[in-house]
Amino acid sequence: MAPKKSLKKKPFQCFVPQFPPDVYTVIVEQVAAFPSPSKSLSALVALSLASRSFRPLCQRQIFYTVNINTALYTYSYYGRRISGKKRMEDFMELLKDSPHLADYIRDLGFSLVSRDVDNPGLAFQFLSKLHCIRKFQLTCNACLISYNPADEKLPSTFDWRKIDSDLAATLLGIIQSPSLRSLGLEGFNHFPSQALFSLKTSTLLVDLSIDFLHMDAEGACPRNDDDSSRPQIKKYRVGAYCDQVATAFLGGPEGEQAVFDFSHVEKLSFEWLRQADADAAKAIMQSARRIQDLQCTFSPHASLTFEGLADMIMYGSSQTLRNLEVIRFEPELEDENPSRGLIEELKLLSGNVGVLESITLRLTCGNNMPYDMSDKCKVLDALLSDEAAFPRLRKLSLDVVLSVPGSGVLESWDIENHEEEVEEESANIQERCFTCVAAIPGFELRFSMKIDWV
Repeated sequence: MAPKKSLKKKPFQCFVPQFPPDVYTVIVEQVAAFPSPSKSLSALVALSLASRSFRPLCQRQIFYTVNINTALYTYSYYGRRISGKKRMEDFMELLKDSPHLADYIRDLGFSLVSRDVDNPGLAFQFLSKLHCIRKFQLTCNACLISYNPADEKLPSTFDWRKIDSDLAATLLGIIQSPSLRSLGLEGFNHFPSQALFSLKTSTLLVDLSIDFLHMDAEGACPRNDDDSSRPQIKKYRVGAYCDQVATAFLGGPEGEQAVFDFSHVEKLSFEWLRQADADAAKAIMQSARRIQDLQCTFSPHASLTFEGLADMIMYGSSQTLRNLEVIRFEPELEDENPSRGLIEELKLLSGNVGVLESITLRLTCGNNMPYDMSDKCKVLDALLSDEAAFPRLRKLSLDVVLSVPGSGVLESWDIENHEEEVEEESANIQERCFTCVAAIPGFELRFSMKIDWV
């Protein structure tokens, strides 16, 4: 007699086929490249749970970039609202069972606030676990500025000397790491000058960003015997109130050594708030003569006009410049139409930027601009379509923001009507005023106007 079959259900087993290691790598890289970071992160988490073969590769992607701002709440990939402090606590708990995850963090953004100074223990424990950082952005949330153009004093930044010694040493250890490739510093005064000068030995550093940064001492880096191994910076951003540090990085006429080699900079960004910022930019342009992408931002409350912009460009990289971007967040002094001064600077550039391919202009104007924009756009159209002036120019992007009062006064339907009128006028100006550049084969034109209710 044949034995009876057991009616007991067998546990469900999911068969996951085994692939060559390269296939797993390609799959994870494709998932990590999703346009939406939140969708990419959630997909990587799901993929890491699907098979153990995916887990190490997914973990490297999941923990590659970490941003900690203990003053703000952020959202996890599944929508839960968590603070930066809670994020650090969760990570420290995770490291108890999986200490190797700390080495997966390569891109770290960290913002200091007062509680990190009063209670530095958690921040110190978290940062001391990280030994493989390649990109580090250190900011301070104290740098919230109410700027008075008549006041040349350094705005509200964080005093480095108030940071706990152990925490400060850990931060400086990351900043001075020989494996660091990208560094950003923002919002500190009395920052240790020797720590900045020691960056001349960080030979892998190619990306540098400074903003509202002031050293603890004037002067430049003392000269030593080896001047050939300085980091070759390729991407450089200089914010406002950085003239002291930016000038020190360049060296000096009395034997002071330059910290970095700026002759290889390809992408340069400036933020101008005072004349000292513009002067520092001009000095940098003299050293950086291979710039291809230049961005110049006029900060809110900037006490500068566009005058001198063309002179600065011709002082440095006019023969290599391919892309120029100019951003202004407020009308130029009392002039509601900043395009006037900008057009004059572009006229000075004509014939001197032979390889310029793209111009991007983002301007904030007064509320009467729609009635004054047409004539200026026609002048701009005629200037930029001149083949002798800009022989390789094939792209113009002009975004105009109209600063209009009345957000708390007008009814919603009035606001909608105003916005529709501006949108319609924007389309008319592009069609009516940019006929010359539109006739150039392959020329890419984008013009837009929108209202910023204040």
